[in-house]
Amino acid sequence: MSIVYLLLIAAGGLVLLWSAGEKGSLVERIGRFLHKKYIILAGGKQSRYSRMLEDELALLKPGSDRKQAAAEYVERRMGEGFLAVWICCILALALHIQMEMTGRYTEGMEVERAAHGAGSRQMEFMAQSGGREECVELEVAEREYTETEIQDLLEQFLAILDRQILGDNVSPDEIRTALSLPQQVEGFPFQIRWEGDEKNVIHLDGSLENEELEAEGVITNLSAEISYQDFTTQYTLALHVLPPVCTEMEVFQKKLQKLAETAEQGSRERKVFELPGQLDGEAVIWKEKKEDWSGLFVLFGLMAAGAFYYGREEDRKKQLAEREKGLCNAYPELVMRMALFLGAGMTVRSAFYRIAKEEKDAGSVLGREMQAACHEMEMGISESQAYLHFGKRCCSRQYMKFSTLLMQNLKKGSRGLVVYLEKEACEALEERKSQARQRGEEVGTKLLLPMAGMLVFTMLVIVVPAYGSFGI
Repeated sequence: MSIVYLLLIAAGGLVLLWSAGEKGSLVERIGRFLHKKYIILAGGKQSRYSRMLEDELALLKPGSDRKQAAAEYVERRMGEGFLAVWICCILALALHIQMEMTGRYTEGMEVERAAHGAGSRQMEFMAQSGGREECVELEVAEREYTETEIQDLLEQFLAILDRQILGDNVSPDEIRTALSLPQQVEGFPFQIRWEGDEKNVIHLDGSLENEELEAEGVITNLSAEISYQDFTTQYTLALHVLPPVCTEMEVFQKKLQKLAETAEQGSRERKVFELPGQLDGEAVIWKEKKEDWSGLFVLFGLMAAGAFYYGREEDRKKQLAEREKGLCNAYPELVMRMALFLGAGMTVRSAFYRIAKEEKDAGSVLGREMQAACHEMEMGISESQAYLHFGKRCCSRQYMKFSTLLMQNLKKGSRGLVVYLEKEACEALEERKSQARQRGEEVGTKLLLPMAGMLVFTMLVIVVPAYGSFGI
């Protein structure tokens, strides 16, 4: 994994180095560099998404270069996503190195024991031998020293030991899986030294030598010596061992387990012990099994990049929705003001300019669109084309109708235009009221479920005490 992380980080560093020649902030430089490479790989073809993005950003930023705005939008998203993934790759490498360095090995295959009183610890190893690899779990006991006197708890100890020995087996009359042969039971000071069984089918680590047993199995007595300082007693338990169904890999794993347990149990007085280096004449390579969570940082980086992408998209959609709502709410007032100015003797162009200036001072969406139309007329575009572009930019049937009325005024004159505008204003107000009623009905429908829940809760509060008072 370290090589993979290093390659990813190195690739990211090259991108940072190559993007240094671009202008702008770090995010902008990286995004611009990646965007250029993407355009080269795409062969310069414009995708459907790019065209849609240009159209939507042109609505949000009227008068700006639509291609440049779309390019800047994509570049920022690419830069943010790249930095999120690259930083998380660096954190993943740091975590991976830290986890590799925190082992319990001293040198080679030597394992360090815990100090007296710290308790035993469970360790996992990955063993490789003869092209095979298997996981071995090993309980490493604490270092043993002279113990102090305690009260005799042997009766309680034996009752707990009888249940603990069985492991995953149901009863002593049906032993099919490995036994649990602890060296010590928590809460008791006794030390246990297992002496094996009569038929030699139970190993000292609890594993069973039952692969070659007949179907009826064998009955054997498991013995142990329980001691505490000068106190010693013998412990015997009759067990009925039955054969299991084992695969080749399970047999291999049991041999490794026996090998490791034998080495561990034969070196209890030493601070470190060495795991055996051979099995059946083949070399065994041991390494501690570790949980590596560094890959989660890469996953987190990808999720962060996706969150940036989704956030940008949602923000753009929200701006488009707010723009559409603002234009819809401003339409009735626009038509009424236009009719009022025309009725006062102003020309269509002067009335349009005046409304545009007032809306711009108010900072409304309508003001930006009308100012864009005014700039077009000042740049030499014909008045009718400016009105047509204004209606198309607003992306609304109402504004298209309004721009059509203004264009017809230029061709046929202003006769009857005020009447048409007043009629259009009345219709727009009615449509606005209809939409408001519809939204109110939708809100009321959404409130039905919580209101029903409150009604049920209120009835329970009233009915339950009433029934209780009658002794029901």
